[in-house]
Parts: sequence; C-alpha cells; structure tokens
Amino acid sequence: MTGTVLITGANSSLAIPTTRHLLFHYPELTLFLTVRRSSPDDPNTKKLLNVIEEFPTARTQLKTLDLASLRDVSTFADALSNDIAKGKYPPLVATICNAFCWSLAGGPKFSEDGYERSMAIAHLAHLNLTLRLLKSFSKEGGRILLLGSEVHWPGRSAPMERFPPAIPDNLDELIHPPKEREQDEVGKGFYRYSVAKLAVIMCMYELGRRLKETPRFHNISALAIDPGTILDSRAFQQPDVPRSWKLLLSTVLNHLQPVLRFVKPTLRRARDAGPDVAEAAVGAAFKNKSGYFVLRKESESSPETRDKERQGKLFEISLLWCGLTWKNVVDG
Repeated sequence: MTGTVLITGANSSLAIPTTRHLLFHYPELTLFLTVRRSSPDDPNTKKLLNVIEEFPTARTQLKTLDLASLRDVSTFADALSNDIAKGKYPPLVATICNAFCWSLAGGPKFSEDGYERSMAIAHLAHLNLTLRLLKSFSKEGGRILLLGSEVHWPGRSAPMERFPPAIPDNLDELIHPPKEREQDEVGKGFYRYSVAKLAVIMCMYELGRRLKETPRFHNISALAIDPGTILDSRAFQQPDVPRSWKLLLSTVLNHLQPVLRFVKPTLRRARDAGPDVAEAAVGAAFKNKSGYFVLRKESESSPETRDKERQGKLFEISLLWCGLTWKNVVDG
C-alpha cells in the first residue's frame, strides 16, 4: 500500500505507538505527523522524533498545526492539498483525527475563533480539516478515522462523570457554554469533553452517509474507534486533573492493568491501543468498514448518537461554524 496518512496530535500518548506500528508494518506509507509544537525541545515531540529515528528510511513529515485556529487548519489543508495535487506527496489513504483537549479548572477555555476549546479541537478542527482534504484522497478510496470514547455514553464514566453528556437543544451552547458555578468546574469540564466526543460520533455517521451518496467520494469511509481508557495517558497528568483521578487511573488501575484487562479489556496502555488505531486506519480487516468500533470490534454507540435527525442538524451547524457548506465541499 502506498499513500499518505495524516495524524493529528501525533506526539500524544496514543499517537506515538500508532505511528510506530505504521512505520514498522506499513513502511511504504508517507506519514504526515502534525503537532502543536514541532521543536525537539518539546519533550513529547522529542519522543515522537525518537520513534521516527528507529526507521531511517521512513517517509515522514513533521508539521506544526494549531487545531485551535480554524484559519490555521484551513491554510494547512489547502497547502497539503496543493502539494498532493502537484505530486509532492502521494494521495491520502487515511486521516487519523486523534487530537483532543479538556479543561478541568478555571471554566471553559476558548479557541481563536471564540469556540469552546474541547469542541473546537476534537470536533470542528477535524471536520474542517478532513472536508477540505476530501479531494486529495486516492481514487481507490480511503478512511477518515475519528477517535471515540465510552465517555459519550451517559453513566459509563464513573467517578469522573457528574453531568450526563447530551447534545443541548440550543446547539450554540456547544461552542458558547452557559455560565457555570465554580464548584462545578471539574464536572463541567469533563462534561464538555464528553459532549465533544458525542458530537464527533454523531457527525461521523452523517458524514459517512453523505460520502456514500456522493459519487466523487463514495469510496471514502468514515469510522470512529474507541481505543479504550488509556491509563498511562499524559492527559491524566495535567495540573488541572483532580488528584483522586490521578491516583485511581494512573497509579492503581495502571498498576493492576495486566490483571484487569481480562475483566475489562478497555482498560489499556497506549502501546496496546496504538496498533488498533493504526489498523483501523489502513488495515485490510477494516476495508470498506464504517460506523463505530470498540477496540477492533464493531460496536454500538449511544442511542443519541444514532438519531439521524439530530445528526443532520448538528452536522449542518458544524459546517456553518467551520465556514463551509456541503455544496462547497462537493464542488471544491
């Protein structure tokens, strides 16, 4: 297999083993690895560069991309699209929309565009990026892989969940959250992250249908994978993560993971989850697959994510927030 694979948040805990798997098992691919800070002075980028150095003949491009800026995302997508059209890089065969952020202290944080950051990065930036790159996919097709999580299911994220995730009737609240009480900032922060994942999954279904109905894009599939709860994720070490969460997830459960995985297979470490993400993006077993997966198994997402009417409404307003229309995408 030849082609280009784009990974966002490529220096994250999950993306680094994903990259290693791709470099080892699919050396003919070109990897476009995007990060917020590409300098080797960044310790996480340095870890990614160390992996790349293990493969001297690897075809990799490390690029800076600010997902908190729709303008930067659009500029990046247009530049990559032009380079692919000129033959500088092979056509896309997959995008792995891995990056996310959460804010568990100090209330909502906002992107350059004034949108709540969890929603802006996990959902809108990736939607903007992938839609602008559709014309750069291989004629043989490809995959848009999004990252799901069980946090989108109400009641499945104890003890972190304090407010069940749900898409509000007023969709503007997704990007401009209502004022919250200071004592709720951790719970509301986790809620915003969970709802961003909910939006990702809902729009994955709508995008998948539209791709299949559009002759130009009918052989591009959209799917989402829940890689499990990554117990050794850097996200759990952020300063705003409650100490009790760190103790439970990164210490107790991570230490017991070799035993717990037989009881709850979704409690994992990054090195085990990365290959699943890589295979979902390019592996033969996922060819022509779409929909929702937990680890490598086809699964069912929450009832709300499967509401087609709400999928359509959320997708349309997400396009609007990105400065796009579906007609622009198809004709572009």
